[in-house]
Amino acid sequence: MASWLATARKRNQILGSIVNDQGQLVPRRLDLRNAGYLEKLWLTQAYDFAYATAGPTSADAFAQAGGQVARLTLQSNSVGLLYDCTGEMTKVISAIDDAQRVGSANLDPKPNKFVASPGTTATTNVWSAGIPIALNFDNKPWPIGLYQAALNALEVSLEARFRPLVSVAGTPGAGVYVGNGVNVSQAVRGDLKVQQQYYDPIADAQAQPSLAFVHQWREFQIPLTADGDLDIRLAPSNLYMRMIYWIIQGGAGALAPSSSILTKMQLRYGANFAPFEEDASSQFTNAFSAIERGGQVSNRMNRTYDNMFGNAGAGPYDGVYVHDFFTDNHNEQDFINSAATTELRATLTTNGGTYTGGAYVKVATEQLIPLVVPAPGTGNVQGVNS
Repeated sequence: MASWLATARKRNQILGSIVNDQGQLVPRRLDLRNAGYLEKLWLTQAYDFAYATAGPTSADAFAQAGGQVARLTLQSNSVGLLYDCTGEMTKVISAIDDAQRVGSANLDPKPNKFVASPGTTATTNVWSAGIPIALNFDNKPWPIGLYQAALNALEVSLEARFRPLVSVAGTPGAGVYVGNGVNVSQAVRGDLKVQQQYYDPIADAQAQPSLAFVHQWREFQIPLTADGDLDIRLAPSNLYMRMIYWIIQGGAGALAPSSSILTKMQLRYGANFAPFEEDASSQFTNAFSAIERGGQVSNRMNRTYDNMFGNAGAGPYDGVYVHDFFTDNHNEQDFINSAATTELRATLTTNGGTYTGGAYVKVATEQLIPLVVPAPGTGNVQGVNS
């Protein structure tokens, strides 16, 4: 039987653009093409504007990472949600995925450009990132999580929500810049260009890849109200691969990312059994603000991402922590199967925080969701039992 990876051809297609909604805060959608085994989406944003007599007072806390995109949702009519995360978390996920695939990553790769303090001349900001649909495993003959989009009546679409140019101080993610909202001499122009990367099906029906899992990234927020342990309940029946936490604290009108209050991260189940438990104090942290990382304890939080963290300064990615359950040899051996546990939950321990004004933690979970599929060579339709 032919090797699938040795036979399948990888393709890349330009899908088109989702045009900025000019501050209307209305979701806009782009349908993907029904072509082969979807592996990844590539996204590039371009954002043009100019201020008249004075520039903004500052950049929004999430602007350098997320840009104009507030949220991205990739969904299908057969299995539902494939991806649902904010623009700033998408940048982090894209870099982490690159690190796992090729061992190298950069949070702000070319052609990225962000002007933190634009003046009155015309400015163009550019952001690029990827949405991973499938993952490479060293012990598997094909990527896991491939999504067969070339099925009759299957509709896969990407939905984008855009931020306005102007933000409000102390409300991270409300816009791109803070201040001078009416002082714009050049109307905002922006779009989100989308490309899809996929594999062609091969002739050998018995060698088609398994579609037994959907790979999903989901993001949600949990309020932070006091020092101590915060339990985050996790959905059952899935395999948990990685989790990202982004800590936002501060007083009313002064919320901002923070890497100073998280002291411990745990993944727990049952009667507080913790198979993953790490200190998150400053000397052991994977916060992106930690530039000098020499001599730190080598554990799952800093095993593969040093090259990515070292490129980022304090500020844009402050307060970001990665909890990684991949094994060193890049397989699923150490993933947590929530169906085999009781009360699976992530637990964050904080100390010394300011919780007035709506402090919260952004949480992104990476999961493999098992599906019932036919045997290889009998159709491999998502969610259909032979």
